[in-house]
Parts: sequence; structure tokens; C-alpha cells
Amino acid sequence: MERFVEFASAPYRRGKKSDHAGVFSAGENDHDLGPSRTLAAELQKLGKPYKLLIFPPYGQTHEEGHGGFCMRATNVWGPAVISFLDAAMEK
Repeated sequence: MERFVEFASAPYRRGKKSDHAGVFSAGENDHDLGPSRTLAAELQKLGKPYKLLIFPPYGQTHEEGHGGFCMRATNVWGPAVISFLDAAMEK
């Protein structure tokens, strides 16, 4: 996971002037919430705007909690993501 975090957080670490917002949204029954939690913590350390959103389980399986949640539950995560991004873009 360390290499994944290094790769995924690189754009934030490279550009000290970058204020890109990071939003991580997942259903509680996703395959693995570790990467989202780790990346959110990395952005917090870097002082970058971020939001970690863990929603109640979606469906019955890890697959439903991952891809199903992402593709079919936009009504669940969409408003929170849009609200965060709107506020981050105003700054």
C-alpha cells in the first residue's frame, strides 16, 4: 500500500502551490477503506483540502460496496461531494 499512497499523493506533494481538493467517498462495505483513509491522512499532513466520506454499506457484497456504490448510488454520495468541491473551489 505504501507505493500506492506515494503514487496517488504525488500530485499533491509535487506542487506546493497546488490547492487541489481531494475527496474520498466509499461505502462501508467497499473492498478496502485503507487507501482512502491513508490518502486523506496524507493530504491532512500536507495541509491540503480534503474530505473523507464513508457511507453506510451499499448492497450485500464488497463488489456492490465498491463499483455498485460508485455507479448506482450517486444520489447518496453526490450531494456531499458536490458540496465539498463547491466550498473548496470558493477558496
